[in-house]
Amino acid sequence: KQIEPGSTGGLLLRFSKPIALFAGQRLILRRPGVRGEPTIAGGEILDPEPPKGKQAFSLITTCLPHLQQKPEERLMALAHQSRARGISHAELLRRMPPGTGPQAAASLEAAGSLLRAKTPEDTWLDSRHIDQGCSDCLKTVQKHMKESPLSPGLPEAQLQTSFAKPLRHLAHILIDRCVASQRLIRKDGLLSIPGQGAAVDSQTEHALETILGVFRGAKLTPPTDDELSTKLPQYAKRFGDLLGMLRRQKRLLKLADGLHFDPEAV
Repeated sequence: KQIEPGSTGGLLLRFSKPIALFAGQRLILRRPGVRGEPTIAGGEILDPEPPKGKQAFSLITTCLPHLQQKPEERLMALAHQSRARGISHAELLRRMPPGTGPQAAASLEAAGSLLRAKTPEDTWLDSRHIDQGCSDCLKTVQKHMKESPLSPGLPEAQLQTSFAKPLRHLAHILIDRCVASQRLIRKDGLLSIPGQGAAVDSQTEHALETILGVFRGAKLTPPTDDELSTKLPQYAKRFGDLLGMLRRQKRLLKLADGLHFDPEAV
């Protein structure tokens, strides 16, 4: 695309040798070898370290409009462009206009748009990449639990090595995030989905024991599922799932629709 005289646009410059530059710095392009070395254009450095590689031009084109906006939008574009690698503190200072990087990072981190990874050097990651990584993490564990319904869980070390190479260094962050949000249960080095497989969290186990206590006390005259759901309203939303877990664990027998018995009573 040609930039006409008097108009503005983005330009990617590649140099044969490193040049000391910083974001926000003004520049003038001159044409050497021509009489008087006339000025071709002037502008502002938007990113002194643009991406390289096969997808570089596509990433730069997508990012360009955002690099001309407020610091927060500018930083989000850089973080999104950096993908799983993230943007380090040193890069933050180089690739953002002087004095704007740390404040923009703090604002975006407080809003939940950026996640700070505790590495030897603080690194900021686009939370959308983290959310996608967590989703992939859950799918891997769910697949394992579906293939092995009675498994106590997927070994955490195995899950870490299953991540794509660009995400592997973030494996512990993704798993910790899933565990903290109670989407995964971690026990004895194994990871499982709440309500699936042989492993359950303490709250779910308490709910299961409460339901079993009713059936054990009732013996051969147990309440119907509807009656029990009314009797234990605190578990109403999960009642079907809890009964299903007890059946899979063979701690309850279903003899008819809506009617369960304690196996020992039968």
